[in-house]
Amino acid sequence: MDVLLFGLDDVSLSDVTADTCPRITAFRATAIDFQQAYSHPVCSQSRAGILYGAFGKALGTISDLGAFDYDLVRPPASWPTLASVLGGAGYTTALVGKWHCGAPMNGSAWELGPWERGYDSWLAGSPLNLDSYTGWLRTDATGSNFTTIPNYILYATAEQRGAALDWLTETTGPRFLHVALSAPHGPLHLIPAAYQYLLAGMTPPISGATAREKYLAMLRTADTVFGDILDEVGPDAIVCVYSDNGTAPGSVGAGQNPARVKGTTLIGGTRVLLAARLPGVPPGTASGFQHLVDIPAGILAVAGIAKPAEWGSSSVPRSSVLCEAQFADGHKDRCVRTATWMLRQITAAGQSTPTEEAYNRVSDPLEATPLAPVAMPPAVLTAMRAALEAAALPPGT
Repeated sequence: MDVLLFGLDDVSLSDVTADTCPRITAFRATAIDFQQAYSHPVCSQSRAGILYGAFGKALGTISDLGAFDYDLVRPPASWPTLASVLGGAGYTTALVGKWHCGAPMNGSAWELGPWERGYDSWLAGSPLNLDSYTGWLRTDATGSNFTTIPNYILYATAEQRGAALDWLTETTGPRFLHVALSAPHGPLHLIPAAYQYLLAGMTPPISGATAREKYLAMLRTADTVFGDILDEVGPDAIVCVYSDNGTAPGSVGAGQNPARVKGTTLIGGTRVLLAARLPGVPPGTASGFQHLVDIPAGILAVAGIAKPAEWGSSSVPRSSVLCEAQFADGHKDRCVRTATWMLRQITAAGQSTPTEEAYNRVSDPLEATPLAPVAMPPAVLTAMRAALEAAALPPGT
């Protein structure tokens, strides 16, 4: 049974509409639609959760897993990843697109990072975010053989599409293909004329277009790529589509507050797209909370493969969900939410005591109005503080 895992970059659930994303919208209607799915507030931590099947405490860090941070290689080489577990079960594995998921081991070249973590191939790859979609550092690696092309001029989204389709044509099953698009992450731009076929009928923005118009066009190209690859894998594959965090502040539309989206644990930064077609499981809307960290356990459960003991990934719904990140300036943003309450802790750089704010998710489902923590029932506040403490980093990390 083939597995397709398809990721979009910087997309809140509210960005995914039938007008902009017709292929993803149609897919959601035939899949399990996880409408209470959450991520971490920035991409590296979310991607690590998907790959390693674990939250920050187990991995040893909630900070950005920098691709060149050789002195902080986490987690250890022995840690099972989704790719390595599927590879061990006989799957041929490939990552197409963005990595941003941890340093290479033993000080080796970054081009081998995905290979060392269980992928047989890494194609049309970029180690981090792109500086330009028509001038990017591209890598293609199979096993320990790799090539890199600086300032690669062909359009990144089209090249990632082509690499994925070519790999599917050339590879026999069972196959695990993880497509991690750069789109619609910035830099926001007009779709080059030669690649406007990726807009699939959407009117292309022109000079003078707003940032939001450029973003929506880039999101449409991602939707088109998803549809093309979905058609190629066929109806019998496990298929999961997700976004890694909410909309970036510079890409927001009407009703989105740029101070309360990507980079925060608020709903605009962490409520994301997650839908899965699971053979043998009827479509519908999922109950309870899910986190991107739960994707690996869900895939293995349907594929009939045992989940590693190290993972915190869950194939069943959660009653609460944790979102967290430590940022480049040193501050931390962490929260735990249930159906009724959310408790958020923000710790300034160099400080150990967080500032807290609470949200009543029944009366304020968009988490727009912060309350003093004392507004929460005392027992709930105590339990939420304990949950955040239990998931905190070990001392000294």
